[in-house]
Amino acid sequence: MTRPLGQLDRALAALTIGVHQDAKRRHRTLMDGYTGEFEQQFQVAISGTAGNTWGYVDQQFTWEYPFLYAPLQRRVDLPTPMFRSGIEFTNPPPQVILLHAHLIDWAYSPESWIIGATVRFAVCAPTVTTTAVPYSAIAHLAFQGYASLPEGAEYG
Repeated sequence: MTRPLGQLDRALAALTIGVHQDAKRRHRTLMDGYTGEFEQQFQVAISGTAGNTWGYVDQQFTWEYPFLYAPLQRRVDLPTPMFRSGIEFTNPPPQVILLHAHLIDWAYSPESWIIGATVRFAVCAPTVTTTAVPYSAIAHLAFQGYASLPEGAEYG
């Protein structure tokens, strides 16, 4: 193929070459031994009653791919994965209910891999004065960082 001369030729070359490069990258990412950026997600059903004082429950999570501290392999040198959470009320009550998920502890393997986390779910209905208000929600949790699929008996 001749060297692309015009803008259209360069765009077509980028499209054909880019598709091929993306296919190779996807194949590499789906291989069992892939090491790189991962986002591991969880959805947790939460329900109960909320009063005007805070109540909470802790839940432990273990993921399939352990996170590694790899400052030379990624652009950011964060020692722990990023944690994000969101709450989806499945049956919204008429009163205000504050429902929050926050991370309180990491679980480490003997190799210093981060293999899990403990998340605390806290709930309060500050405007309720007499009886507790029932609620039902789903917590969406995401942990993102540099991870690798372990081999054999290294993990588990």
